[in-house]
Amino acid sequence: MLTAIMGAPLLLYLVYTGGAVLFLAVAALSCAGLWELKTLLRKKGFEINAPFSFSLGLVFLLWAYGGFSAAGGPIVFTVLLLAAFVQQVASRGPGGVVNALIMPGAVYYTFGLPSFIISLRGLDSGRELALLLLLAIWCADTAAYFGGMVFGKKKLAPGLSPNKTVEGAAAAIVAGVTLGALLAGILDLKIGIPWVWVPFGRRGISMTTGALI
Repeated sequence: MLTAIMGAPLLLYLVYTGGAVLFLAVAALSCAGLWELKTLLRKKGFEINAPFSFSLGLVFLLWAYGGFSAAGGPIVFTVLLLAAFVQQVASRGPGGVVNALIMPGAVYYTFGLPSFIISLRGLDSGRELALLLLLAIWCADTAAYFGGMVFGKKKLAPGLSPNKTVEGAAAAIVAGVTLGALLAGILDLKIGIPWVWVPFGRRGISMTTGALI
C-alpha cells in the first residue's frame, strides 16, 4: 500500500512530463524487470543471453521513442535476434534453441509492453491518452480485486497464483476497457471509440497475465 501511495504520484509526474524523463524511467524499470525475470528463468534451468536481451530491449524502447524509422526498428531488432539465436545455439547446442526461443518473449514482456506508454505519449493528445491509460489500469486492478472477492469461484491459474480467479480477470478487462472508452468519449480525444478498445483491452489482458508471473 505504501509503495502504491508513493509510486502513483511519481508515475503520474513521469507520464505528464514525458520526453527523455519518461524514457529513462521506463528503461530503468524494464532493465530491472528483465534482470528479475532472467534470475527466475535461471532457477528453472533456462539461461538467456544478457547482452543480447538488453540490446533487444533497448531497440524496443528507442523505436517507441522515435529513435528509429518505421522500417529501421524491425530491421535492427531482427538482425540482433538472429545473431542472438546463432550465439545461443553455437554455445549451448540443442539446449540453446530453447533459450533462444524464450528470449524474445522475455524481452517483449519486460520491454515491449512498457514501451507502449512511450509510443502512446508521443501521439497527438498523448499526455491525455497516457494518463487515461493509467486510470484505466488502476480501475481494472481494483475491479479485479473486488470482482474476484465478490464473484470469484473458478481459479484462473492455481499453480501460478492461487488467489486469481476467472471472474476477477473478466471484471478487470471489462472495467478497464469500459472506463477507457467512456473517458475518451467524454474528453473528446478524437481517436475513435473502436481504436480505444484495442490498447485498453491489451493492457487489461497483459495486466492479468503479468500478475500471474
